[in-house]
Amino acid sequence: MDSSYTINKMAEIMKEKGIRQVDLSNGIGVSPVVVSHWFGGASTSYMTYLDRIAKFLHVSMDYLVGNNTAGPLDDKEANEYLETLKNRSEMKMLFKAAKGATKKDIERATKIIEVLKDESGN
Repeated sequence: MDSSYTINKMAEIMKEKGIRQVDLSNGIGVSPVVVSHWFGGASTSYMTYLDRIAKFLHVSMDYLVGNNTAGPLDDKEANEYLETLKNRSEMKMLFKAAKGATKKDIERATKIIEVLKDESGN
């Protein structure tokens, strides 16, 4: 992971959204001095806060570290899906099981779920 990429991406997102370093520090619960050290290159401890930073900035962690090109998660539907995944243990289990599955695998699993829902009257 290229730390300069991540810091630059964070700075870019913050500039686009009008978020100051102090806003970020307050939003994720760290000292403004710590955030200042991140952006000044004196510390890479931000890596332990990537999940909080991504959530605060409304982007994925992958987007912050350059693993994909998916943009900000401002889409209402995407945020609803993320909340569902976060709050429902069975959805976490389903998502975990689907990790690494092919498109065909997921399409087949979806059909099975639809049949089961029809059988149970949901």
